[in-house]
Amino acid sequence: MQLTLGEAHHGPVTAVVLRGNDVHAAIHGRLHTYDANSGKLQRTRTLLPCRVHGLACNDDGALLAWGVDAVGVARGDAVTTIATETRCVAAAFASSEDVATLTSAGAVERRDAATLARRGATAALQTSGELRCGALRVAGELVKACGGDAFGRIVVESVGRDEAHGGVITSIAWAGEDVLSTSDDRRVTRWRINGDALEKVWTGVGHAARCWCAVAVDAYVVSGSQDGTAIVWRAGDGARVATLRGHAGKHVRCLGGCNGYVATGGHDGTARVWSLRDAVAAQTARRVRAPETTAPTAVCVLRDAVLACFASKKLWRLDLVIGEWRDLGVHGAARRLALDAREDRVALIGGGGSSVVILEVESGSSTTFSTGAAAAVSGWWVGDDLVVASVDRRCCAWRDGACVATLAPVADNALGAVTAVASGGDGRWVVGDSRGRVALIEDGALLWRADAHAKSAVLAVQFANGVLHSFGRDGKMATFEVDDDAPHLASIQPLHVSVSGVCDDVTWGVVGAELVVLDVATNMRRATVAGTNRGRPHGVRVAGNSVRAVAAASDDNDFLIVESETKCVTCGAPLVADGVAAAVTLESGRVVLAGGGGDLAEYAADLREQTRRCSPAAHAQRALARVGDVVIAGSVDVVATWRAGRRVASLRLADADALNQRLTAAAAWDADGGLSYVVGDSAGALRVVKSDRVVATLAWDGAPVCAAAHAPLGDADLVIAGLSTGTIAMWELRGTGTSLALAVAPHAAGVGALAARRVDPDGVLIVSGGDDAK
Repeated sequence: MQLTLGEAHHGPVTAVVLRGNDVHAAIHGRLHTYDANSGKLQRTRTLLPCRVHGLACNDDGALLAWGVDAVGVARGDAVTTIATETRCVAAAFASSEDVATLTSAGAVERRDAATLARRGATAALQTSGELRCGALRVAGELVKACGGDAFGRIVVESVGRDEAHGGVITSIAWAGEDVLSTSDDRRVTRWRINGDALEKVWTGVGHAARCWCAVAVDAYVVSGSQDGTAIVWRAGDGARVATLRGHAGKHVRCLGGCNGYVATGGHDGTARVWSLRDAVAAQTARRVRAPETTAPTAVCVLRDAVLACFASKKLWRLDLVIGEWRDLGVHGAARRLALDAREDRVALIGGGGSSVVILEVESGSSTTFSTGAAAAVSGWWVGDDLVVASVDRRCCAWRDGACVATLAPVADNALGAVTAVASGGDGRWVVGDSRGRVALIEDGALLWRADAHAKSAVLAVQFANGVLHSFGRDGKMATFEVDDDAPHLASIQPLHVSVSGVCDDVTWGVVGAELVVLDVATNMRRATVAGTNRGRPHGVRVAGNSVRAVAAASDDNDFLIVESETKCVTCGAPLVADGVAAAVTLESGRVVLAGGGGDLAEYAADLREQTRRCSPAAHAQRALARVGDVVIAGSVDVVATWRAGRRVASLRLADADALNQRLTAAAAWDADGGLSYVVGDSAGALRVVKSDRVVATLAWDGAPVCAAAHAPLGDADLVIAGLSTGTIAMWELRGTGTSLALAVAPHAAGVGALAARRVDPDGVLIVSGGDDAK
């Protein structure tokens, strides 16, 4: 049975058009129409039997779609589709009765808008090779064309330019009379025809990977990239004014825009609608003059104000409503301002040895106490208590200037110097230390301790709903699931930022000259403040979707303030990031997908709703199998067992070389009420696991294992491996004993898929699929 690609409901969005309140997004050959204000799906239609590469919309609501070898027109429920002899790279409505298409040979063909019958063709572009991309612009009776090829050359009507880019031209689009081009050299360029020459107006540089597409929307140009972002440029001079981040994983592959809004289509299967005005305003920092000339030493962000301490030992309050500073008096040149959860009190810490000042925010009254430490201190509010720790290994909780608890494990050498503290619930503390470890403390006693960051200090910790996040100086986030007072390491992810704070669902730190605020769950940016540096004080406050970030400027004593609120409507259910690497269907009918970026998520049977997201792994979990509703997921050298979205077991294969080997396939089965499974890797080994212990290792010829299956065979278990050479090898497994049963080579290339089941009385039926298309 052959799957028709055009009927697929899920996959990357490859074309998008925004018209009024409608967002039309193409996934393979199917068109999904959403409400741009709510993101609600309105209808779906199949337009092409192949992947849609481009979309256009007419004033009467008709839709035009084109792919590699097909063109289709949809009016309501009526769809007309034809196959094309030459690859189509662009199309447009020339009028209500005509459609124009641009072929890869540079010819513009006229077709009847109703039947798509060919009416004629003209050689519009003089090309030296095949066009990779193109665009059409209707100007009265004229249809103007432009295109780009694989060698960096672009052609606009009769004017061409060699080496316009340093790589393949990935897209070209009209911007009024000008032209926009993108390339895998990571750049977007605006061009203008001047006589018989094509002149560069500006080039935008800022993407971290190849640039896929660009579109002109009012006074802006928006470009999409493989790095998963869309950058907003000012159309006149090419200045970068905003970055749109929201898609999971890599690739913003297509764009569409009108009336100040832009729609982005990503490989996560969603289209997202953004207000460009709001995006630019949210990412443009407001500069506020400091009230004095001495350097600021600490900053704290409140609900409607900013507190700033200066080297003069003065504390000032900036009212963000009226924009005025108020002098709160001399309290010491604090290195840290710690705000309690109710924003009633702020602690000024590190201003003078071990002394701490607690200030009532509204009244301005203050109290001072000494911790008795011999070295400088840091502090964190945990409920009504201020936890104060020093580098000489003293750590206590203070209430109203009196010590109410002491962290004994520090004195007992069970922990290093405490560098981070958070609430552990029910009178407990979660702490991180200078040795990269996290621990749970109750009444001064150590309940448990776990390694989070090898030889790297913990900078911040967060604990809620049984999940502990630890942020280290190594730029990584370690996630632990805490069950029955025991921590289980779920994942370690790079954050690409040295964390200085964490609050609610965001964390932040300075990277180069930018204060970067990241979403903890997705590792995506929520806000960015440019123009500061690591030595300047900063602070962040989160309220729902709103993020307020404040940083002292690097060039003077001004303060830079960005108030960012997510203004994005999501159309469609996001799939796992970076493409589906593996999938299994649970006994309940739900589907578990493993993404190329390490995501693992559970979906409803129709894949339209994500029902549960598991903690991601650092790499793709390509070895995926299930028994009932229990899922086995293998990534690099670790196999995790999941049930109902929680990791219940984890097995690290100590003999696997993480630099050269990857777990690539898995099969699981129920053995007398217990879980057994086999995992294969890229070095050709299969490991049989029972009761979370490797009981046997199998190998055939060292070729990578691409697929695995299992079936009962008499009183034994038959373990089957599909190899990259096209060979299928089978072993009989009895207890911990194994023997080779059979090896055959039915495929001329790798065996990518296997399935097996028992055929009574003592037979096994095996179905295989290979890279040789058999």
